[in-house]
Amino acid sequence: MKQKQMRVKISNNRPLLDCGLFSICIITIFLVMSSCFYERTANGALSETFVSVAKNIKPSVVNIRSTKVSKRDKLNKGRRNPFNDLFPRNLPREQPGKGSEIDYQGSGVIIDKKGYIVTNDHVVKGADEMIVKLYDDREFKAELVGADPKTDIAVLKIDAEDLKPAEFGNSDSLEVGEIVLAIGSPFGFEQVVTSGVISAKGRPNMRIAGYESLLLTDAAINSNNTGGPLVNLQGKVVGINTTIIPQTGDYLGISFAIPINIVRKVAEDLIAYGRVTRSWLGVTAQPITPQLQEILGLKSTIGALVSSIEPNSPAANAGLKSGDVVVEYDG
Repeated sequence: MKQKQMRVKISNNRPLLDCGLFSICIITIFLVMSSCFYERTANGALSETFVSVAKNIKPSVVNIRSTKVSKRDKLNKGRRNPFNDLFPRNLPREQPGKGSEIDYQGSGVIIDKKGYIVTNDHVVKGADEMIVKLYDDREFKAELVGADPKTDIAVLKIDAEDLKPAEFGNSDSLEVGEIVLAIGSPFGFEQVVTSGVISAKGRPNMRIAGYESLLLTDAAINSNNTGGPLVNLQGKVVGINTTIIPQTGDYLGISFAIPINIVRKVAEDLIAYGRVTRSWLGVTAQPITPQLQEILGLKSTIGALVSSIEPNSPAANAGLKSGDVVVEYDG
């Protein structure tokens, strides 16, 4: 009798179990559909942000074509070949410059309405002529205002109207993992946009420039893309794209940009003085690691170990020597 009652009870609870399973299935389907919907919405919003940023920054990005004439061509320029006068029909016409001009293309960023443009020093270094092409296909000859090889920054100027300067951001506030866009003119194409993230900050010792505190990104930056802007999702320039590593001209997964806070200071000095004004100590130092602390018998890792001193430098005149440990300074 008890067994029979037990079977009856189980039989009576089955509809409840079926209902519960049905409810779980409905909830699961709802959650999956909601997740897909939110994912599509998020992707759509991110895509719209990319499009908006690209549209806003493109008018501020320029293509730079620099031309360097060989020394031989410069020497021959203006010289007349007497045989051309004697045998004008038998000799081909001399074409000075043909086959002796070296062209290099890069990118740049308009920084104000007066026509000042920031680019890389290596884009225009040694150039005899620089042509700037704007977003609307207008072309202008540019003059070199100043260059700073130590940071690989140069400033050009063009005489043009209706320019749209880029808006600067704050490179110090960048976070690793933050999405950025790189704009430039790789391989002769114009206004190419690539995306990536900030992979690291403050990378020194990359042998790209003398003063280094570089941003590392996985956004594709090829050889002709250098000098263009690296922008955040607010459309503000946070860096100037520079040489890729290794220096082969091909993108191999990592690229570098000069932080815009450094670029602004360098550009301001170049515009005002034609050169960059810097304080100079003449000392190379390195941080105190726990290993150095133990070897040197120091009480803490606070300070810096002097690695080398440049002769006749302010540091040498002050009596600093290689091997000294600086723990504090006055001033």
